[in-house]
Amino acid sequence: MTKGEFGILEPNWKGPRLAKIRVRELRRAAKINGIDSNHVYTGDIIDGFIRFTKNNVKMMIEWINRLKPDIIFAPEAYYTYYWHVDHISSGKLLYHIFTKLQNKLNNPIHSLYFYTTAKGTFSWPFNDAEQCYKAIFAHKSQWWLLKWTKLFYPIEKHNFKKRKIGNWKMLENYRRVKISGK
Repeated sequence: MTKGEFGILEPNWKGPRLAKIRVRELRRAAKINGIDSNHVYTGDIIDGFIRFTKNNVKMMIEWINRLKPDIIFAPEAYYTYYWHVDHISSGKLLYHIFTKLQNKLNNPIHSLYFYTTAKGTFSWPFNDAEQCYKAIFAHKSQWWLLKWTKLFYPIEKHNFKKRKIGNWKMLENYRRVKISGK
């Protein structure tokens, strides 16, 4: 929804310069995960100013109608452990559209998954964290925040549910939202 143009502590980096860097980093991370850069989209809301407003709901519906996704992955809106206002507002906008405004969409969204959730209901298993690290560390302008990932990521993603999920080493937890609500 933003280009991340103000998400840094250095004032001389903020604005269009940082926006170009962040978009390039996002495209690089997507490529590491096998996603073509033509399928990477950013919005035009100014970083730090995403709010739950009628205008933003309308803009998001227009964007969804243009892109026609079947599945959306979004930041957790309600049960998060990462309290970033833009992320929470993005999640709330998508939650509202998914649960209450499907009739405004040209193509229905079949699934909405929230990440950074404290209430995971769906787990995506994987064995090798190296690809994840490569994608995360492609965001070099966010190193001040992401440098802790190498320390906490293996603990957060470790598969402690081996009996339920199988013999996978790691799990990415999501909360799958149902049309009926939370």
